[in-house]
Amino acid sequence: MPGGGLVKKAAKKVRAVSTLLSKPVPRASRSTSRRVDRRRPSPAPTTRRKGRRLRTPSPPPVDDEEDEEDEEDEEEDRVAEEEDEEEDSGGEHEEVEHEEVEHEEGEDSESEKEEEELPVFDFEDEEGEARVWKEPAEYVEPEYTGMPQEPGTTTPYMRGAALLPSMDWWEKKDGNVVLTPSGKNSFVYKNGKHARTYSSILACIIRKYFPGAVKMPNGRWEIALSWRHYKLARDPLGTRQEYLVNCQARVIKEFWSYFQMDPDYPQVVCVAQSRRAAAKQVTDTMHEARVGCVRRWYAKKRKLPMRDKSPARDILMEPWQYMQVPPPFVGHARPGVYKAMVHWWTSAEFKRRHIAGQLKRAAMIGGSHTQGSMPMTVIMQNKEK
Repeated sequence: MPGGGLVKKAAKKVRAVSTLLSKPVPRASRSTSRRVDRRRPSPAPTTRRKGRRLRTPSPPPVDDEEDEEDEEDEEEDRVAEEEDEEEDSGGEHEEVEHEEVEHEEGEDSESEKEEEELPVFDFEDEEGEARVWKEPAEYVEPEYTGMPQEPGTTTPYMRGAALLPSMDWWEKKDGNVVLTPSGKNSFVYKNGKHARTYSSILACIIRKYFPGAVKMPNGRWEIALSWRHYKLARDPLGTRQEYLVNCQARVIKEFWSYFQMDPDYPQVVCVAQSRRAAAKQVTDTMHEARVGCVRRWYAKKRKLPMRDKSPARDILMEPWQYMQVPPPFVGHARPGVYKAMVHWWTSAEFKRRHIAGQLKRAAMIGGSHTQGSMPMTVIMQNKEK
């Protein structure tokens, strides 16, 4: 049979291989394998990274599993780094919020400091000025005043300053008062005459929010004797919920809470007209404050009535006399502010302007207006009806 020798050789090789496989493994080989296992590198020590939980690295895998484990480690490292960055950014965010709170608290503290900061004025007498702040032991009435030398026996009655009506009373009595711009700085009533004039309401609001002393941009303190000083003063009712730009805005807002704008005129025109009316009213209010002090002093201290304001306008008192009768809207709560006002009323510059005003009134042909707080446009409106 051809090829029989090849078959026998193949069968012989198969039997030899089977014989080798059937023999047990020698002990030396097993111990050798153990020694090989002992030579494996020990696992790395357990470590803790910020933002990651504890992880004990496993022995290095083999072949494809090693690549997969490397990818998992890289992914975990990336996630851990992102968590660390989020924690760091979160801490920074908390610090920023804390700084904002501190800044807001700082603003409040600064505003409180500004409120607590007292105005500083220079009360030194200039050349040619000699002020007497202390009441003398004996008072002699100056002859130029035309007042009696002997005081009266009873204190005359004096009507106090007009008060701002409450909104409840106003809504019941004059709740729908519509103002129409007229002239340069006046209004007329669209629906006819009312119990209280708008100028009286405006004067009450101006006295209510009198800023007192205002710190100018150059650092000097000045008394709020004009409308521009109200612009430099802060909103007296300002809160975090509602804070107007300055005291002027507060006065205008409250003024229009009592009245309504004429719908036939743009709102901008009505607001601008009210600002011009307020500018004139502040000047008149500060002028009447000194006149009122003169009348109150003679009524309380000398018991002499002044039913007309004309004599009081021409009388210039001493500082100690003014200090005894401060205006109600200034009061005794702000002595530094009122003392500065008295310092101005008794200055040489004020006396010069006072004399110039007297000469102008004397040169007028006919009498001056005596309508009081009622604007001329309202008087003309009433006469037309």
